[in-house]
Parts: sequence; C-alpha cells; structure tokens
Amino acid sequence: MRFEKPHSLSYQPITRVSAPSTTAVCVASNVQEAGEWLKSTLTSGAVLYPLVFPDALSLMMQRVSEAYAVESRFSSLGIFGRALYELVDFINIMQRTPLTGFGLGLGGNGRTYLGTSDPTGAVYAESDWSRHIVDLGTIVGVLFILYRIVFTVILLTRATKATRLAANPFPLLLFGYAGLGLFNGQLTGHGTVGGFVWLYIGLCMASCRIALGRK
Repeated sequence: MRFEKPHSLSYQPITRVSAPSTTAVCVASNVQEAGEWLKSTLTSGAVLYPLVFPDALSLMMQRVSEAYAVESRFSSLGIFGRALYELVDFINIMQRTPLTGFGLGLGGNGRTYLGTSDPTGAVYAESDWSRHIVDLGTIVGVLFILYRIVFTVILLTRATKATRLAANPFPLLLFGYAGLGLFNGQLTGHGTVGGFVWLYIGLCMASCRIALGRK
C-alpha cells in the first residue's frame, strides 16, 4: 500500500526517534563583575597620579607634613587629633551656651572681621558643628547636627547604589566632593564653601535619581 500511495504518511514505516536529553546550565552571577570597573579605575588612578602629577603630589605631602607639625603642638595625634577635635568640640561649647543660643552669626569669624561688638559674650566657634550650638542653641543646634549626619548617610547610600546599578562612577564622585562638607565642613561658616557644597549635593542627588530611575 505504501508503494501505491507514496505521498501518504499513513502507510509509511514508523520510525521512533528519541529526543536527546537536555541539561540545564546555571549561569554564574555577574553582579560582582559589574563592580570590577570601579576597582580598576581607582587602582589605575592611584598608580598613575604620582607619575602624571609629581609636583602636585610633592606639594600635597609637604602641606600634610607642615600641618602635622603645627597640630602636633596641641595634640599627640597631629592632624588626626584636629579632625577628632572638630567632632567633639561642640559638646564642650554646649556647657557655655544658653538654651536658645547667642544669635545667628555671633559664633563665626564674621563678627571679628567686621569688628562688631558682642554684648552677650558669645563663645567663638571654630568648627561648623560648634557654630550651630552657639548660633542656634543646644536643642536646635544638636538637631541640625543630627540632620546633617542623617543626610550624609542617606546620600552616601543612594550614591553607592546608583554607582553599582548604572556602572557609572559619577554619583559617587560627586558625593566624594560634597560628602565631607555636608557632614561637618564649613557649610554655614564660609559662603564660598557652602555654595559649592550645596551645588554639588544637588548634582549628586540628580545623578542618583537618574541612575536609580533607569532600574
């Protein structure tokens, strides 16, 4: 019959074909590789900086040595003691400051340059956190210090996450410029520093929003 109807599949011999077995392959996660470019960039920058900018490196090391020699007169930790001092100095000033503070502007160096007399006997504050206590008082000043700390942590978290997701160092680089100023830099005591810090904080927040919005 299959010879009479060669085009009919019903009368052709049946051949059973077994499909080959399949093997499921699990692809390794590539999350770790996504961050390798950042390590490579930082390593390359650290290696090339002394070669490309030797004069800048020499001047920077000279400035660090001079600063360490000066600060060693007041603390055995040198410049590190100075940094730690700015983080705890406001606690000592709280004991000499009224609850509502002395008033805006009286804790900075502006009154010294202007030669303004201060009948209240306000304490001179060198660091920005201490200036908050002198100007705003112990309660509002401490709250503003806490606000700066929380703001810094949130911005760092978002910048780190945005950098990893977008594989672009721009958000973290912007935070590297503005983060320290936001934390305890001269944000309110120096107009130029404060202006640039707030500008780059805004750019960092915008870059984080763009990067996180793509995911």
